[in-house]
Formats: sequence, structure tokens, C-alpha cells
Amino acid sequence: MFNIIKMKLFFFSLSLIIFGCNTSSSELGNCTNIQTDENMKSCEIATLKKEKQNFTGIIEESHEELKFKIYFENGKIVKRQTFYHNGQLRVSVPIMCNSNHGLLMFYSDNNEFRSELPYVLGRRHGIGKTFYKNEKIQRQIEYVNDTIHGFVYEFSENGDTTLIEKYSKGEKLNITPK
Repeated sequence: MFNIIKMKLFFFSLSLIIFGCNTSSSELGNCTNIQTDENMKSCEIATLKKEKQNFTGIIEESHEELKFKIYFENGKIVKRQTFYHNGQLRVSVPIMCNSNHGLLMFYSDNNEFRSELPYVLGRRHGIGKTFYKNEKIQRQIEYVNDTIHGFVYEFSENGDTTLIEKYSKGEKLNITPK
């Protein structure tokens, strides 16, 4: 149970890292509404206008020890990246409707791939994984609509399964698969 709480806090803090950067030169424009299902709200796309034309390019910002890059295509944010103070990539995530949309990738400060977390319009949806330094899976969590739903697995560094738990809509079930 403690490991699940640690994992939730870890992924929550990754989300804060990504959304902690706002560009002061952006403004909300007329946006396209996208509805994926009844549980997901419509969203707006942030639009950056430069000299009355849609901007395509990269905006770089720094905040304390982190550096941010925000990638734009035709005035829409398409990717955000956060870098460590040493310049190594920390987090990279595709953006759609001004929300994480795609595979969020997290790296250590010495550029080792550490975890991946799939997003659909700002909600965790799919199988999130964290990895050991030897690139074997450490933990795997199934998400549906931003909630743990399905199995949570933990593995040792040599690949042996050390934990299997089943969740339904965020609630741990007392059933363990065989």
C-alpha cells in the first residue's frame, strides 16, 4: 500500500513539473472543443499570436534550477520539456488541447530513462511504468480515466514479480491473481 501511495505522489509531482510553467506571452484564443467521452470535459487550446500570425517555434523559460521549453505549431502548444540545471532532459510530454496527451517520459539527472506515463487529454490512461537503471521494469500500473484500474505489478531488478494487486476504480480489491 505504501508503494502505491509513493507512486501516486511521484506521478502527481511529475504533473506539477509539467504544468508549473506558464508563458506570460501567451493568451487564450478561440479554441476547438474536443469531447472524448462523458467523463472527460472539453478543453481549450492555448494560442500564441505573434505579429497577428500563429507562432511556430520554441519558447524557452527558466525558473529557479529548472529550464523549460514549450514547442508551438501554428499557435498551438504541441510539446513541453523540462530540463535539470545541468541541461539534461528531465520530462518530455506531447500536448493537445493544452493538456498532456501522449507518453510522458521522465529521465534522471544523468539522462537515464526512468518512467513513462500515458496521458489522454490531461488524464492518465493506459499502463504507466517505472524502470530500474538496468532498464528492466520496476513497477507497472494500469490507469483508466485518471484512476488506478486494473493490476499493479512490482518487480525485482532481476525481473521477478514481487507484488501483484488489483484495483477497481481506484479501490484496492482483496483479490490476488494466480
